[in-house]
Amino acid sequence: TSTTTPSKKKVINPYFSAKKTTHSPKEGSSTTFAKGLRNLGNTCYLNSSLQMIFSLSSFWKGLHSLRQLTTLELPLLDAALDICTSLSILSLPPQSTKKSSHTVDPLVMKQQMDKLTDKFRGYEQRDAHEFLSDFLDLLQEELQHAGEKEEACGKMVQWVEDYFTLNVRVCFTCDECGYARNKEELYRHLSLDIDEEEEENLKEEEGGVASQSVQRAVKRFFEAEKIELKCEKCNIGCSATQTMDVISRPKALLLHLKRFIVTQPSRMNASSSKNEDSKSNVDINSNGLVFRKNKARVTLDKTVFVQENDKNEENNTRSKELKYSIRSVVHHIGSTAFSGHYTTDGIRTKHSQGESSLSSSQAAIQEWIAFDDGVTTALSEKDALKSANSQNNAYMVLYELENQN
Repeated sequence: TSTTTPSKKKVINPYFSAKKTTHSPKEGSSTTFAKGLRNLGNTCYLNSSLQMIFSLSSFWKGLHSLRQLTTLELPLLDAALDICTSLSILSLPPQSTKKSSHTVDPLVMKQQMDKLTDKFRGYEQRDAHEFLSDFLDLLQEELQHAGEKEEACGKMVQWVEDYFTLNVRVCFTCDECGYARNKEELYRHLSLDIDEEEEENLKEEEGGVASQSVQRAVKRFFEAEKIELKCEKCNIGCSATQTMDVISRPKALLLHLKRFIVTQPSRMNASSSKNEDSKSNVDINSNGLVFRKNKARVTLDKTVFVQENDKNEENNTRSKELKYSIRSVVHHIGSTAFSGHYTTDGIRTKHSQGESSLSSSQAAIQEWIAFDDGVTTALSEKDALKSANSQNNAYMVLYELENQN
Protein backbone atom coordinates (compact mmCIF):
# COMPACT_ATOMS: atom_id res chain seq x y z
CA THR A 1 0.00 0.00 0.00
CA SER A 2 1.34 3.38 -0.95
CA THR A 3 1.45 5.95 1.90
CA THR A 4 2.57 8.87 -0.22
CA THR A 5 0.31 11.47 -1.79
CA PRO A 6 0.49 10.51 -5.45
CA SER A 7 -1.41 11.97 -8.35
CA LYS A 8 -3.04 10.45 -11.37
CA LYS A 9 -1.01 12.81 -13.47
CA LYS A 10 2.20 14.59 -12.64
CA VAL A 11 1.42 17.45 -10.28
CA ILE A 12 3.45 20.59 -10.69
CA ASN A 13 3.25 23.19 -7.96
CA PRO A 14 5.62 26.12 -8.58
CA TYR A 15 5.93 27.15 -4.96
CA PHE A 16 6.65 30.81 -4.78
CA SER A 17 10.10 32.35 -4.56
CA ALA A 18 10.80 35.66 -2.89
CA LYS A 19 8.99 38.67 -4.27
CA LYS A 20 7.24 41.16 -2.07
CA THR A 21 3.69 42.23 -2.73
CA THR A 22 2.36 45.73 -2.31
CA HIS A 23 -1.15 44.74 -1.20
CA SER A 24 -1.91 46.14 2.23
CA PRO A 25 -5.57 46.23 3.25
CA LYS A 26 -6.69 48.37 6.14
CA GLU A 27 -6.26 45.96 9.04
CA GLY A 28 -9.27 45.43 11.27
CA SER A 29 -11.84 46.99 8.98
CA SER A 30 -14.97 44.88 8.86
CA THR A 31 -18.65 44.91 8.05
CA THR A 32 -19.32 41.46 9.57
CA PHE A 33 -19.27 39.51 12.83
CA ALA A 34 -16.34 37.42 11.56
CA LYS A 35 -12.74 38.32 12.39
CA GLY A 36 -9.78 38.57 10.04
CA LEU A 37 -6.09 37.71 10.48
CA ARG A 38 -3.30 40.27 10.64
CA ASN A 39 -0.83 40.25 7.77
CA LEU A 40 2.62 39.79 9.28
CA GLY A 41 4.31 40.80 6.01
CA ASN A 42 3.43 38.90 2.83
CA THR A 43 1.66 36.23 4.89
CA CYS A 44 -1.62 36.31 2.97
CA TYR A 45 -0.85 32.69 1.97
CA LEU A 46 -0.96 31.68 5.65
CA ASN A 47 -4.06 33.74 6.47
CA SER A 48 -6.06 32.48 3.50
CA SER A 49 -5.13 28.85 4.22
CA LEU A 50 -6.17 29.12 7.87
CA GLN A 51 -9.45 30.85 7.07
CA MET A 52 -10.17 28.06 4.58
CA ILE A 53 -9.61 25.21 6.99
CA PHE A 54 -11.35 27.03 9.85
CA SER A 55 -14.54 26.85 7.80
CA LEU A 56 -14.71 23.21 9.00
CA SER A 57 -15.92 24.09 12.49
CA SER A 58 -16.89 20.48 13.29
CA PHE A 59 -13.31 19.36 12.59
CA TRP A 60 -11.84 21.84 15.07
CA LYS A 61 -14.51 21.30 17.72
CA GLY A 62 -13.74 17.58 17.61
CA LEU A 63 -10.00 18.17 17.98
CA HIS A 64 -10.63 20.64 20.80
CA SER A 65 -12.72 18.09 22.72
CA LEU A 66 -10.07 15.39 22.31
CA ARG A 67 -7.33 17.83 23.31
CA GLN A 68 -8.89 18.09 26.78
CA LEU A 69 -8.07 14.40 27.37
CA THR A 70 -4.29 14.79 27.34
CA THR A 71 -1.69 17.07 28.89
CA LEU A 72 1.04 16.21 26.40
CA GLU A 73 2.68 19.11 24.60
CA LEU A 74 1.17 19.58 21.13
CA PRO A 75 2.45 23.01 20.07
CA LEU A 76 1.22 23.03 16.46
CA LEU A 77 -2.26 21.86 17.39
CA ASP A 78 -2.39 24.32 20.27
CA ALA A 79 -1.37 27.17 17.97
CA ALA A 80 -4.26 26.34 15.64
CA LEU A 81 -6.73 25.96 18.51
CA ASP A 82 -5.61 29.28 20.02
CA ILE A 83 -6.38 31.06 16.75
CA CYS A 84 -9.67 29.15 16.47
CA THR A 85 -10.65 30.40 19.91
CA SER A 86 -9.70 33.99 19.07
CA LEU A 87 -11.76 33.78 15.88
CA SER A 88 -14.75 32.45 17.88
CA ILE A 89 -14.79 29.24 15.82
CA LEU A 90 -14.96 27.10 18.98
CA SER A 91 -17.34 29.24 21.00
CA LEU A 92 -19.61 32.22 20.86
CA PRO A 93 -17.92 35.62 20.88
CA PRO A 94 -17.78 37.06 24.41
CA GLN A 95 -20.59 39.43 25.33
CA SER A 96 -18.92 42.64 26.34
CA THR A 97 -19.62 46.34 26.24
CA LYS A 98 -16.03 46.93 25.13
CA LYS A 99 -15.23 46.96 21.44
CA SER A 100 -13.02 43.96 20.71
CA SER A 101 -10.45 43.84 17.96
CA HIS A 102 -11.67 42.49 14.65
CA THR A 103 -8.20 41.25 13.73
CA VAL A 104 -6.43 38.22 15.24
CA ASP A 105 -2.65 37.86 15.25
CA PRO A 106 -1.54 34.52 13.64
CA LEU A 107 2.10 34.88 14.73
CA VAL A 108 1.92 31.82 16.99
CA MET A 109 1.12 29.66 13.95
CA LYS A 110 3.97 31.04 11.86
CA GLN A 111 6.41 30.53 14.72
CA GLN A 112 5.42 26.88 15.17
CA MET A 113 5.56 26.15 11.44
CA ASP A 114 8.98 27.80 11.22
CA LYS A 115 10.24 25.47 13.96
CA LEU A 116 9.14 22.43 11.96
CA THR A 117 10.14 23.46 8.43
CA ASP A 118 12.29 26.12 6.79
CA LYS A 119 9.98 26.48 3.78
CA PHE A 120 8.06 29.45 5.17
CA ARG A 121 10.71 31.25 7.21
CA GLY A 122 11.06 34.95 6.63
CA TYR A 123 8.40 37.22 5.20
CA GLU A 124 8.34 36.42 1.52
CA GLN A 125 5.43 35.39 -0.65
CA ARG A 126 4.74 31.64 -0.55
CA ASP A 127 2.23 29.24 -2.04
CA ALA A 128 -1.01 28.76 -0.09
CA HIS A 129 -1.52 25.21 -1.35
CA GLU A 130 1.93 24.16 -0.19
CA PHE A 131 1.42 25.77 3.21
CA LEU A 132 -1.93 24.08 3.83
CA SER A 133 -0.62 20.70 2.65
CA ASP A 134 2.45 20.96 4.88
CA PHE A 135 0.37 22.11 7.85
CA LEU A 136 -1.89 19.05 7.61
CA ASP A 137 1.10 16.71 7.21
CA LEU A 138 2.98 18.25 10.15
CA LEU A 139 -0.13 18.22 12.34
CA GLN A 140 -0.58 14.53 11.58
CA GLU A 141 3.07 13.81 12.39
CA GLU A 142 2.82 15.65 15.70
CA LEU A 143 -0.27 13.69 16.71
CA GLN A 144 1.15 10.35 15.54
CA HIS A 145 4.27 10.86 17.65
CA ALA A 146 2.15 11.72 20.69
CA GLY A 147 -0.24 8.87 19.90
CA GLU A 148 2.49 6.40 20.77
CA LYS A 149 2.26 7.67 24.35
CA GLU A 150 -1.44 8.33 24.94
CA GLU A 151 -4.65 6.89 23.53
CA ALA A 152 -6.29 10.32 23.28
CA CYS A 153 -3.65 11.44 20.78
CA GLY A 154 -4.26 8.28 18.79
CA LYS A 155 -7.92 9.27 18.59
CA MET A 156 -6.88 12.67 17.26
CA VAL A 157 -4.77 10.97 14.58
CA GLN A 158 -7.85 9.04 13.48
CA TRP A 159 -9.94 12.22 13.58
CA VAL A 160 -7.57 13.97 11.15
CA GLU A 161 -7.51 10.90 8.90
CA ASP A 162 -11.32 10.73 8.92
CA TYR A 163 -11.42 14.24 7.47
CA PHE A 164 -8.36 14.42 5.24
CA THR A 165 -7.50 10.95 3.95
CA LEU A 166 -8.98 9.79 0.66
CA ASN A 167 -8.25 6.09 0.05
CA VAL A 168 -8.24 5.09 -3.63
CA ARG A 169 -7.89 1.67 -5.23
CA VAL A 170 -5.93 1.92 -8.49
CA CYS A 171 -6.34 -0.97 -10.94
CA PHE A 172 -4.13 -1.61 -13.98
CA THR A 173 -5.63 -3.97 -16.58
CA CYS A 174 -3.43 -5.20 -19.41
CA ASP A 175 -4.95 -4.29 -22.78
CA GLU A 176 -3.46 -7.47 -24.31
CA CYS A 177 -4.37 -10.30 -21.91
CA GLY A 178 -6.71 -8.69 -19.37
CA TYR A 179 -4.49 -9.38 -16.36
CA ALA A 180 -5.29 -6.92 -13.55
CA ARG A 181 -3.29 -5.76 -10.57
CA ASN A 182 -4.31 -3.36 -7.79
CA LYS A 183 -2.70 -1.01 -5.34
CA GLU A 184 -4.03 1.49 -2.83
CA GLU A 185 -3.07 5.17 -2.74
CA LEU A 186 -3.76 7.76 -0.06
CA TYR A 187 -4.59 11.36 -0.94
CA ARG A 188 -4.74 14.33 1.38
CA HIS A 189 -6.01 16.48 -1.48
CA LEU A 190 -6.75 16.15 -5.18
CA SER A 191 -4.88 18.31 -7.71
CA LEU A 192 -7.22 18.89 -10.64
CA ASP A 193 -6.30 19.83 -14.20
CA ILE A 194 -7.93 22.87 -15.76
CA ASP A 195 -8.20 22.36 -19.50
CA GLU A 196 -7.98 25.64 -21.41
CA GLU A 197 -8.99 23.97 -24.69
CA GLU A 198 -12.09 22.55 -23.00
CA GLU A 199 -12.81 26.03 -21.65
CA GLU A 200 -12.81 27.47 -25.16
CA ASN A 201 -14.99 24.65 -26.50
CA LEU A 202 -17.52 25.17 -23.72
CA LYS A 203 -17.69 28.88 -24.46
CA GLU A 204 -18.39 28.17 -28.12
CA GLU A 205 -21.00 25.53 -27.34
CA GLU A 206 -22.88 27.50 -24.69
CA GLY A 207 -22.76 31.05 -25.93
CA GLY A 208 -19.67 32.20 -24.07
CA VAL A 209 -21.38 32.07 -20.66
CA ALA A 210 -20.64 28.61 -19.29
CA SER A 211 -17.31 27.45 -17.95
CA GLN A 212 -15.72 24.26 -16.71
CA SER A 213 -16.86 23.12 -13.29
CA VAL A 214 -15.28 21.63 -10.21
CA GLN A 215 -17.59 18.63 -10.59
CA ARG A 216 -16.40 18.08 -14.16
CA ALA A 217 -12.75 18.27 -13.05
CA VAL A 218 -13.33 15.76 -10.24
CA LYS A 219 -15.06 13.36 -12.64
CA ARG A 220 -12.22 13.67 -15.13
CA PHE A 221 -9.66 12.93 -12.40
CA PHE A 222 -11.24 9.51 -11.82
CA GLU A 223 -11.88 8.64 -15.47
CA ALA A 224 -10.21 5.53 -16.93
CA GLU A 225 -7.15 6.26 -19.04
CA LYS A 226 -4.61 4.40 -21.16
CA ILE A 227 -1.05 4.30 -19.84
CA GLU A 228 2.19 2.70 -21.01
CA LEU A 229 2.86 -0.34 -18.82
CA LYS A 230 4.63 -3.62 -19.50
CA CYS A 231 2.50 -6.59 -18.46
CA GLU A 232 4.29 -8.77 -15.90
CA LYS A 233 2.17 -11.80 -16.81
CA CYS A 234 2.00 -12.08 -20.61
CA ASN A 235 5.16 -10.04 -21.30
CA ILE A 236 3.50 -8.92 -24.54
CA GLY A 237 1.19 -6.12 -23.54
CA CYS A 238 2.80 -2.69 -23.38
CA SER A 239 -0.26 -0.68 -22.39
CA ALA A 240 -2.90 -0.91 -19.69
CA THR A 241 -6.16 0.74 -18.71
CA GLN A 242 -5.95 2.50 -15.36
CA THR A 243 -9.08 2.89 -13.26
CA MET A 244 -9.46 4.56 -9.87
CA ASP A 245 -12.11 3.73 -7.26
CA VAL A 246 -12.70 5.65 -4.04
CA ILE A 247 -12.88 3.14 -1.17
CA SER A 248 -13.15 5.54 1.77
CA ARG A 249 -15.36 8.51 2.55
CA PRO A 250 -13.36 11.44 3.94
CA LYS A 251 -15.45 14.02 5.73
CA ALA A 252 -13.63 16.79 3.87
CA LEU A 253 -12.65 17.09 0.22
CA LEU A 254 -9.75 19.47 -0.41
CA LEU A 255 -9.35 20.33 -4.09
CA HIS A 256 -6.40 22.16 -5.66
CA LEU A 257 -6.90 23.69 -9.10
CA LYS A 258 -3.66 23.53 -11.08
CA ARG A 259 -3.44 27.17 -12.13
CA PHE A 260 0.33 27.23 -12.73
CA ILE A 261 1.78 25.18 -15.58
CA VAL A 262 5.33 24.47 -16.75
CA THR A 263 5.30 25.21 -20.46
CA GLN A 264 8.94 24.67 -21.47
CA PRO A 265 12.49 25.12 -20.18
CA SER A 266 13.70 28.64 -20.81
CA ARG A 267 16.71 29.21 -23.07
CA MET A 268 16.99 32.77 -21.82
CA ASN A 269 18.61 34.14 -18.70
CA ALA A 270 16.04 33.83 -15.94
CA SER A 271 16.61 37.26 -14.41
CA SER A 272 16.48 39.17 -17.68
CA SER A 273 13.48 37.30 -19.03
CA LYS A 274 11.51 37.93 -15.83
CA ASN A 275 11.62 41.62 -16.57
CA GLU A 276 10.29 41.03 -20.07
CA ASP A 277 7.47 38.85 -18.79
CA SER A 278 6.55 40.93 -15.74
CA LYS A 279 3.28 42.11 -17.30
CA SER A 280 2.29 38.76 -18.79
CA ASN A 281 0.96 35.49 -17.37
CA VAL A 282 4.45 33.97 -17.59
CA ASP A 283 7.16 33.58 -14.95
CA ILE A 284 10.63 32.05 -15.16
CA ASN A 285 12.09 30.69 -11.94
CA SER A 286 15.74 30.45 -10.91
CA ASN A 287 16.04 27.01 -12.54
CA GLY A 288 15.02 28.40 -15.92
CA LEU A 289 11.56 26.76 -15.93
CA VAL A 290 8.76 28.72 -17.57
CA PHE A 291 5.54 28.94 -15.53
CA ARG A 292 2.28 30.22 -16.98
CA LYS A 293 -0.93 30.94 -15.10
CA ASN A 294 -4.10 29.35 -16.41
CA LYS A 295 -6.94 31.83 -15.85
CA ALA A 296 -9.72 29.64 -17.25
CA ARG A 297 -13.06 30.22 -15.61
CA VAL A 298 -14.20 27.37 -13.35
CA THR A 299 -17.74 27.07 -12.02
CA LEU A 300 -17.67 26.61 -8.25
CA ASP A 301 -20.36 23.99 -7.70
CA LYS A 302 -22.30 24.33 -4.47
CA THR A 303 -22.23 20.54 -4.18
CA VAL A 304 -20.05 17.88 -5.78
CA PHE A 305 -20.55 14.13 -5.92
CA VAL A 306 -17.94 11.39 -5.61
CA GLN A 307 -18.65 7.72 -6.33
CA GLU A 308 -17.54 5.37 -3.57
CA ASN A 309 -16.88 1.80 -4.79
CA ASP A 310 -15.92 -0.62 -2.05
CA LYS A 311 -16.01 -4.41 -1.95
CA ASN A 312 -17.68 -6.54 0.69
CA GLU A 313 -16.47 -9.84 2.14
CA GLU A 314 -17.86 -11.70 -0.90
CA ASN A 315 -15.76 -9.42 -3.17
CA ASN A 316 -18.87 -7.79 -4.58
CA THR A 317 -18.63 -4.10 -5.38
CA ARG A 318 -20.87 -1.76 -3.40
CA SER A 319 -21.40 1.68 -4.89
CA LYS A 320 -22.61 4.80 -3.13
CA GLU A 321 -22.71 8.41 -4.23
CA LEU A 322 -21.12 10.74 -1.69
CA LYS A 323 -22.42 14.30 -1.57
CA TYR A 324 -20.15 17.17 -0.51
CA SER A 325 -21.15 20.79 0.17
CA ILE A 326 -18.84 23.73 -0.39
CA ARG A 327 -17.33 25.42 2.68
CA SER A 328 -14.63 27.78 1.39
CA VAL A 329 -12.59 28.97 -1.59
CA VAL A 330 -9.03 30.36 -1.70
CA HIS A 331 -8.29 32.76 -4.55
CA HIS A 332 -4.96 33.72 -6.09
CA ILE A 333 -5.24 37.24 -7.46
CA GLY A 334 -2.48 38.13 -9.90
CA SER A 335 -0.99 37.13 -13.22
CA THR A 336 2.14 35.24 -12.21
CA ALA A 337 3.30 32.47 -9.91
CA PHE A 338 5.93 34.60 -8.19
CA SER A 339 3.69 37.40 -7.01
CA GLY A 340 0.06 38.15 -6.29
CA HIS A 341 -2.27 38.04 -3.32
CA TYR A 342 -4.42 35.39 -1.62
CA THR A 343 -7.91 35.84 -0.22
CA THR A 344 -10.56 33.42 1.05
CA ASP A 345 -14.33 33.29 0.80
CA GLY A 346 -15.72 31.03 3.51
CA ILE A 347 -18.90 30.07 5.31
CA ARG A 348 -19.25 31.07 8.97
CA THR A 349 -22.06 30.47 11.43
CA LYS A 350 -23.67 33.55 12.95
CA HIS A 351 -25.51 33.08 16.24
CA SER A 352 -28.15 35.45 17.53
CA GLN A 353 -27.67 37.53 20.64
CA GLY A 354 -28.40 35.61 23.79
CA GLU A 355 -27.90 32.16 22.33
CA SER A 356 -26.17 30.18 25.05
CA SER A 357 -24.95 27.06 23.31
CA LEU A 358 -23.17 26.31 20.09
CA SER A 359 -24.92 22.96 19.98
CA SER A 360 -28.23 24.69 19.48
CA SER A 361 -29.28 25.10 15.86
CA GLN A 362 -31.85 27.75 16.68
CA ALA A 363 -31.11 31.21 15.29
CA ALA A 364 -27.83 29.99 13.74
CA ILE A 365 -27.33 31.41 10.27
CA GLN A 366 -24.76 30.32 7.68
CA GLU A 367 -23.17 33.32 5.97
CA TRP A 368 -20.53 33.77 3.30
CA ILE A 369 -17.66 36.02 4.39
CA ALA A 370 -14.81 37.42 2.26
CA PHE A 371 -11.50 37.31 4.19
CA ASP A 372 -8.75 39.61 2.94
CA ASP A 373 -6.18 39.40 5.73
CA GLY A 374 -7.61 41.70 8.44
CA VAL A 375 -10.54 42.86 6.32
CA THR A 376 -13.80 40.89 6.43
CA THR A 377 -16.84 41.58 4.25
CA ALA A 378 -20.24 39.94 4.02
CA LEU A 379 -20.94 38.22 0.69
CA SER A 380 -23.95 36.78 -1.02
CA GLU A 381 -23.69 33.17 -2.15
CA LYS A 382 -24.00 34.40 -5.73
CA ASP A 383 -20.98 36.69 -5.37
CA ALA A 384 -18.96 33.94 -3.67
CA LEU A 385 -19.66 31.21 -6.22
CA LYS A 386 -20.81 32.77 -9.50
CA SER A 387 -18.89 36.00 -10.02
CA ALA A 388 -16.34 36.03 -12.84
CA ASN A 389 -13.63 37.24 -10.47
CA SER A 390 -14.18 34.32 -8.11
CA GLN A 391 -14.34 31.70 -10.86
CA ASN A 392 -11.26 33.02 -12.68
CA ASN A 393 -9.09 33.16 -9.55
CA ALA A 394 -10.22 30.10 -7.55
CA TYR A 395 -7.11 28.16 -6.49
CA MET A 396 -8.33 25.80 -3.76
CA VAL A 397 -11.85 24.66 -2.91
CA LEU A 398 -12.89 22.88 0.29
CA TYR A 399 -16.02 20.73 0.60
CA GLU A 400 -17.55 18.88 3.55
CA LEU A 401 -19.40 15.55 3.44
CA GLU A 402 -23.13 15.70 4.06
CA ASN A 403 -24.84 13.05 6.23
CA GLN A 404 -21.62 11.92 7.91
CA ASN A 405 -23.29 9.35 10.15
